[in-house]
Amino acid sequence: AQGAEAATAVDSTDGSVRAGDAGVRRAFQLAVPYDTWAGNDERAGLLHGYGPLTPDQARQLATLASTWVATRTPHGHIILHAKITTLTKPRTQHTAIRTAIHAIDTTHPPEPRYRPSQALTARVRARDLTCRNPICNRSAYSSDLDHTRP
Repeated sequence: AQGAEAATAVDSTDGSVRAGDAGVRRAFQLAVPYDTWAGNDERAGLLHGYGPLTPDQARQLATLASTWVATRTPHGHIILHAKITTLTKPRTQHTAIRTAIHAIDTTHPPEPRYRPSQALTARVRARDLTCRNPICNRSAYSSDLDHTRP
């Protein structure tokens, strides 16, 4: 229990972000508005399974992202979704984020197989956030992509 506690990404006492204990790899899903990431806005980010983050916490965690997916809200705002791991070293994310934003408006060809690719899976989970079943509020990151019936 102590190792799991020590690997928590956001320290609740002072709001700082920790990269976790050596040898303990944990993955988290981060959502942050693009304007917040770019420093043009102060809207909160979200660490799935933990709750809202201050803009500074979201920007700090974004440096640990290993993959990015961007979605657009019905109002046209861009939301960045990242997979972060506790053993990743901080790095600049500009190129990866530009690529993710460009992919928002790109038409993707149909997938030639039954199982969706990792890229499609990431886009669907980022878009939906929760299970597609109207009475289910389970996280999309722990649900089947085609779960639409109770």
